[in-house]
Amino acid sequence: MIDDVHTIRALLARLIDARTALSVVFDDEGERGNSILLGFDPDVHALLADELHPRAAHLRVKPGMPLRWIGRLEGAPLRFRARVQAIDRDADIAAYRIEMPTELDYRERRAAYRTRALPQPALLAQLTRLPTHTGSTEAVHINVACVDARVADISSTGLRLAAALPHDLVAGERWQCVLHLPDGQLDTLVAIHHVQPARRHGEKVRVGARFVDLSASAQRRIGGYAASLQRRRLRARPTSSADAKT
Repeated sequence: MIDDVHTIRALLARLIDARTALSVVFDDEGERGNSILLGFDPDVHALLADELHPRAAHLRVKPGMPLRWIGRLEGAPLRFRARVQAIDRDADIAAYRIEMPTELDYRERRAAYRTRALPQPALLAQLTRLPTHTGSTEAVHINVACVDARVADISSTGLRLAAALPHDLVAGERWQCVLHLPDGQLDTLVAIHHVQPARRHGEKVRVGARFVDLSASAQRRIGGYAASLQRRRLRARPTSSADAKT
């Protein structure tokens, strides 16, 4: 069970970015509907969620009602409980303001949780040797593919990238990756484990990758960068009224 405030927010941000479908369960009878998280409401430290589908499930939702929210993030189950704080019925499709959960049940399939990064650029480059024959002499033709991307989140084990179309990224391939960290450039090898297609025109492609044979010094650099991001985001959190009284 995860109870770190910053880690919870980072994981929820990934759900929001991916527009992940959530199953929403009513505690009293086990009835359920479907929704997605729309974003954060920073003014009141809450989440915004889309109207439940089907309509019958939405009509059951009342302010103060506890709900269970269940989804999957990169293949791993994620669950949390949160009460409905308010319902916005001004638009054609309603939205809910729900409380920020204090705990997440998430068994992530990697040893380290990733920290949502500032928009740091990353350049991926792949060199592929393709043999060509010219008469009796064999020549080697080198095909170079390059993809510009930005780091969405990062840990000492891997990272998630946002890349624009067109690109040559394919799950299962290994790419040489040049990361532009605040303390300088870092060259490393990454293995692409999934490529999520863009759903709308102009949307970035989401790419998940794991570091391959990362050196101890590179792990320390990336770990230090992730830790500095956590500290900056914690300092940037708005002070609640409860915090102000202590």
